[in-house]
Amino acid sequence: MLGEDFHRYIFRRGDLDFYKAHVDQPRILEVSLKDVRKAFTGSMKGEIRLFDKNFHEIARVSADNPGDDVVLKQDISTLGWYHLPGATGLCREYAT
Repeated sequence: MLGEDFHRYIFRRGDLDFYKAHVDQPRILEVSLKDVRKAFTGSMKGEIRLFDKNFHEIARVSADNPGDDVVLKQDISTLGWYHLPGATGLCREYAT
């Protein structure tokens, strides 16, 4: 799915999704959380974490404020599998 938009939802607290991507050539990997709801108490402060094939964290970015969009851009030079755990919260989000 690299090179294509990929949309998923994250629902209520406790919802945990896990994604992985195979990188077959050096590239910049871009992942974003968009359209985070701001309307109700406890709106989520989004965070994106990226792990290598051995589940070592190699990048993390967090929103400055609840409801803000988050974008992670990481230069990937080592080929192989990368893992992106989904976030949990009290709002709906899109992971692209």
